[in-house]
Amino acid sequence: MINSSSYLLALLLGYLLMSIAVGRRGYVINAKCQVSTIWLPAVLHGLMLAMLTVLFRAEYKLAIIAATSMFAFYAVLNIGLSKFSCSLSALAVLLLKHGMQVVIIVCVFLSVDKLWPSLPGYFMAQLTAHNLAVLLAYFLVLRPASVIIGHIMYPWQQKLSGEDDTLVNGGAFIGYLERGLTLTFVLISQWHAIGFLLTAKSILRFNELKGSHHPQRSEYVLLGTLLSFSLSIGVGLAVYLLDVSNS
Repeated sequence: MINSSSYLLALLLGYLLMSIAVGRRGYVINAKCQVSTIWLPAVLHGLMLAMLTVLFRAEYKLAIIAATSMFAFYAVLNIGLSKFSCSLSALAVLLLKHGMQVVIIVCVFLSVDKLWPSLPGYFMAQLTAHNLAVLLAYFLVLRPASVIIGHIMYPWQQKLSGEDDTLVNGGAFIGYLERGLTLTFVLISQWHAIGFLLTAKSILRFNELKGSHHPQRSEYVLLGTLLSFSLSIGVGLAVYLLDVSNS
């Protein structure tokens, strides 16, 4: 009998393979914002859960409950999406659908392996100083860092002239990803990856600005990039120093 971690990974892998096989036919949002469900995917996902549960745990009763739960989930989600699909984006519908299905799979896993009583203790064990510092660091390099950089860059931003043809909120999302990646590379001590990331962004920005005659904009972009990297590296180093002081 495989261990709990392997069983959970088998369930998630089975769900992923079934989702790939089913494709986008599971839910269709029509022009009237109504969600039509083909029930075959519900049956297939339920059978997948039941089959893996019987194969790896020989729990026939729980396998039937798992299959029934997944099928019922499709019905409930179909009703919910039919009421709110007009107010939700396609990405929100996708994340909601798959996210809730993964929750169902995790609940099946916890029930089959009888891990519900140990769940609070597991979460409490994760509340270490290191994990909390890492979580705080990621939150810091997102919105607070954007506000700080925005205030620092504000005087130079007012001096830039010309039309801005950039994507709406594109720069903000690029900054989030850039700082998140930089912090991750610092935390895993992959400094060469930070150099690669900085080089790649510099090349892209060079292609954007090489034909223009706006040195102020070039300096503005360079200053913003260096501020973004510096803040992320500084936060990462702070987490590293905290770990050193606690060891």
